[in-house]
Amino acid sequence: MRVALMILFVLFSVSNIYAQKIKHLKKGNSFYKEKDYSNAVAEYETLWLSSAGVKLLGVDAKMNLADCYRIMDHPFKAQKLYKQIMRYADDRMSVYLEYGKVLMSLGKYDEAINQFEIYAEKNIKSLEPAKLIQQCRDIENIEPLFSGVNVAFQPAVNDSSTRQIGITYYGDAVVFTSDELSEEMGDMRAKNFLNLRACGLDSEGNLKQSDKFSHSLNGLERHDGPATFSRDGVKIFYSQSVKTREGGTALQIWKSFFRDGKWSDATPLPFLLLGANFTHPSLSANGKTLYFASDMKGTLGGLDIWVTHYEEGRWTNPQNLGKDINTDKDDAWPFIHPDGDLYFSSKGHPGFGGFDIFRTRPLGNGIDWLPIENLGMPFNSSFSDISFIMSDDQTQGFLSSNRSKSYDIFRYVIKNAEKQTLPDDIEPRKSTGLSEIGHETVLDTDFPEQPEEMTDVEYVEFLKKLNEEGKLELPNPNPDHVDVNSSAYNANNTSENNAETNSENSSASSETNSSSSDANNSSGVILTVILKVMDVANSRPLSESKVVVKNKFTQKEDVINANDNGEIEVFLQADQKYNLIGQCEGYKESSLPVSTMGVTSSDKAQANLPLEKE
Repeated sequence: MRVALMILFVLFSVSNIYAQKIKHLKKGNSFYKEKDYSNAVAEYETLWLSSAGVKLLGVDAKMNLADCYRIMDHPFKAQKLYKQIMRYADDRMSVYLEYGKVLMSLGKYDEAINQFEIYAEKNIKSLEPAKLIQQCRDIENIEPLFSGVNVAFQPAVNDSSTRQIGITYYGDAVVFTSDELSEEMGDMRAKNFLNLRACGLDSEGNLKQSDKFSHSLNGLERHDGPATFSRDGVKIFYSQSVKTREGGTALQIWKSFFRDGKWSDATPLPFLLLGANFTHPSLSANGKTLYFASDMKGTLGGLDIWVTHYEEGRWTNPQNLGKDINTDKDDAWPFIHPDGDLYFSSKGHPGFGGFDIFRTRPLGNGIDWLPIENLGMPFNSSFSDISFIMSDDQTQGFLSSNRSKSYDIFRYVIKNAEKQTLPDDIEPRKSTGLSEIGHETVLDTDFPEQPEEMTDVEYVEFLKKLNEEGKLELPNPNPDHVDVNSSAYNANNTSENNAETNSENSSASSETNSSSSDANNSSGVILTVILKVMDVANSRPLSESKVVVKNKFTQKEDVINANDNGEIEVFLQADQKYNLIGQCEGYKESSLPVSTMGVTSSDKAQANLPLEKE
């Protein structure tokens, strides 16, 4: 009797274990069907990593797991599994295409082409393999957007067994997202859940060791991050995973404020939809525009980049950036630079494989963008390159890449890059005290030391007085700005009738050479437009260009020549309508209509004026 009971107990235990493994398989298949790839991998790997469970994984489940690895940018894991199942590829033809994409992301372009060709032979109506084959062959023609770039691995924060992604500026420090587990007892979350971490920069600009960013914003059984911050560091928008009705998870964007020494309870943005993902937020420098990635209804495919604006105390309904930026594949990881340039990563635009980083620039009408540009190597590789950010002065920054098998952070420096200045209305980021890099102010004059008893305000007034007495020359706070009434401005803004005269004659006839916009401006209201004239094909500044400023009411025209950077500063009167016409030898004319009707205060705006070759 005892032997019989023992046999029954063993049979019951085996049956129970088998039922549990079948449950993991069913859940994995269900998550895969719902495109919840992270949870699908968790269920499949429970079986894949055990000798008994792996026997339950049929060919279909293995194909699903390999596809999950591909989609989640684990090309080495995907390749290993695809090698085992390729003899069954005829049962699911898409495997040839998927395996080819994995080989492409590993830089094995010839092998990838072979898989694409097999798929094309078996699916003669499909156009995708021909596009992918051509993309592999065109890779050698991708020119780097920046020259002299050094890319360096950041060992203080990287770990081969964890992911470091979604890096963003936080004052003079950075915050990124990682599934690294802290040594503290309070960090009891399961591995693979992402949390926000912060770190400063050392004196060389490299990342120092990181620490958990905030206990109140980081949860346990959920993802937190990536994030974006306002420039004063008191407002955060970040991704947080939430449970869906179907039992899966979705990423949503939440916001919080730093008040009284702590972060407030986070709240979700009002336009979120529970069944869709909203992630990768990037806040504009003025805090009024938020870019993010989402797969909500209206996407062209996968993740698309969307934008929302803060107007009248609320965030507007998101707008899709359109087919010039978004594709039928994943387009994500936007970063909006203070100068208006938008950087993002895409799997749909032609590149080296995986995610590539691209740049686009605003056209100037607030709606359209210039043609996208692949940053080229070394920013991009055959692997996935994401979460690109650039410093305010556009000389360095950071990105994440899985080129070293796990997602790690890399710092880049653009050698010999000319430091750029921030737009006048953008304040520098606030210091966090985490970094060792000082924010030096370089002055051309030896200033008298500030007495200990003198306040900052009193010291500034003291310097102004010395300047008025001729004892001290203060530097021009805005050297790129030239007064419309000065001879320096007029010398560079010759009228069409005097275009062939020399600079002396141009300076002498300053009254006729100044921009028509400022003549007899009794209101004192001036709208300044800084135009950048560029080649539409490659964004190269056209220093030999000029702009005709035509007043539509008076029909008066003035011609302004561009500087060495292709930039032109135009001053316009209030309650007028203008047409700014860009001209350059060998290029077609391009115009930008500008209205100042109803303008009641002086303002400054920036716009690009692209020209197309004839």
